[in-house]
Amino acid sequence: MTSTGYVDGLRTWQAAVVRLWSASDDAFATLSLFWLPEGIQGAPWMAALEHGDERWSQQLQVKGASTLAEALQRLWKHVQPLRSLFDEGTEPGLFPDDLPEDAWLTAEEQSALDQLRGILELRQPIALRLTYRPEMGLSSRWMAVLYDPRQEPSQGTALEMHGGELVEVCQLLIDAAGT
Repeated sequence: MTSTGYVDGLRTWQAAVVRLWSASDDAFATLSLFWLPEGIQGAPWMAALEHGDERWSQQLQVKGASTLAEALQRLWKHVQPLRSLFDEGTEPGLFPDDLPEDAWLTAEEQSALDQLRGILELRQPIALRLTYRPEMGLSSRWMAVLYDPRQEPSQGTALEMHGGELVEVCQLLIDAAGT
């Protein structure tokens, strides 16, 4: 655990998404992470949180981050109005406002993403979407999709993998794309 009481930023995001998803019987929540080959001014990462229920939904997103950690950190700043949903039932002051950049992902996750990014850069044009969806169950909460960003998602999908953890889906993509 860090001094803020959180294991790291990604697990904090996962807990927040689970909390939003379990807020009511018809609630949903999804965390999506994108790597786009050209990005915005050379900053390829984007992060988005979508949540709601049958009556309403909201999507918050950040674009143009140079690292996934930066995208996750910047997205936290956009969820300030929802802070009470995340703080409920936790110790005061545990919201990860200012985790350092190296506290958002584990070393293993960062290594897998770096390796995957190297493979993707050689196979342009191709983009990556990583999605955390708690309703998919423990063995497939994470979904990774490689796709052509110039086409509609349904037609541009090149490869789709499911796994329980981010490292697992990254490794599946590395194995499949590296062959």
